[in-house]
Amino acid sequence: MNVEIKQANVAYLTIPGEYTDVYYKLLYLLAAIGKNIISDCNYICHNNGNNVFTCWNVFQSAIAAYNLGNTKEANVLIEYVSGQLDIYANNENIKVPDNFKDDYPNVTYTLNDDGTINVLVRVNIDGEIYENDMIVPSYDWSYGASDAATPDTLLIEDLVKTSGHIVAGEYKVETTKEKPYVWFVSRDELYFEQGGFEVNFNHYYKHYKHWYVSDKLVAGENIYNVSIKNK
Repeated sequence: MNVEIKQANVAYLTIPGEYTDVYYKLLYLLAAIGKNIISDCNYICHNNGNNVFTCWNVFQSAIAAYNLGNTKEANVLIEYVSGQLDIYANNENIKVPDNFKDDYPNVTYTLNDDGTINVLVRVNIDGEIYENDMIVPSYDWSYGASDAATPDTLLIEDLVKTSGHIVAGEYKVETTKEKPYVWFVSRDELYFEQGGFEVNFNHYYKHYKHWYVSDKLVAGENIYNVSIKNK
């Protein structure tokens, strides 16, 4: 599968939900070390806190292993990090508050069946909890034949689904008596040609996607040259 990322200005370290407690504990101790470094210029020279910085690197290794599917290795690394952080906190008499993570912005996401992502942002501002739930559309696109003439009646599962942006080229759709409508659904606005001439589909825009449907067609093979519009 080829994945194309365009205009990506920010990259994120995706942390599994079961690792967040360790993550917030790590943040708290890193912040505590920062305060010690400012107040004592010899803090790092005496190797104080070095183990926590090492834990930060090991934590990132665990996340990388998890995202590569090596969950057993990731769990071993997370257990190591958690144990080392507890040892450091005990030696330094640092108590990590149980509700510490509530003070940090919390972002969780859930992948929906239609390829969209539900993102929940939770922020604590002066003791008040603010939440914002949003839907992030995917760059999956779909095409095929259907008996539906409008987006509201279309079963997206009836179409062929492909990840990423649409690739410009020739696409064939077989219509039948039962499924006389040709559909293209994409995040990108599309341009269609047939036999060298522009083809105008019925066009809808909803849920952050462009929905293109032909008029009712007779049964047979339909060939379209499709590209991203204005590109």
